[in-house]
Amino acid sequence: MKKQFRSFRDINELIKDMLELKERHSAVETELKEMRERYSQLSLQFAEVEGFSFWDIGNYYGVQLLDASVTKYQDYDGDIKICSEQGKGIAS
Repeated sequence: MKKQFRSFRDINELIKDMLELKERHSAVETELKEMRERYSQLSLQFAEVEGFSFWDIGNYYGVQLLDASVTKYQDYDGDIKICSEQGKGIAS
């Protein structure tokens, strides 16, 4: 009988540990999402600074720009996009 109670106690302890891990995992996921959003916002702000050379971005990331009048740099979930006034994109 004591072994059964100990077994139930062990199972309850494992369930409790699992729930704590799920909570921590959820908190880390939320923090990661917030960090990605902040990174995207900072990237956009950085790219909108006057005189910023988008050719440098293209060279750094190994992309070839299709148009010289690049005006915007957008970063959504880590994807890098370089856009011109005419709406042209990039070529890899």
